[in-house]
Amino acid sequence: MKPAGFYCHRYVLAANEARAAKAAFERVRANLDRQMGWFRDGLATVALEAEEIATAPMHKLLKPDNRGHTFYGED
Repeated sequence: MKPAGFYCHRYVLAANEARAAKAAFERVRANLDRQMGWFRDGLATVALEAEEIATAPMHKLLKPDNRGHTFYGED
């Protein structure tokens, strides 16, 4: 299956929403590249967007980084 997109979430420490989105996007890109090599090998491009940004309790930062992604195809 060629995915049309994916959903994931990340907890990051940031001064504001713009920095939080940037930090989360960097983590997601790095993780996808480590797992699949798509960007390194030039097999995929991605346009990331944040659907929701919210303040989370500080203890969430102590949890291991969620490296999962839920991929979905075209409707």
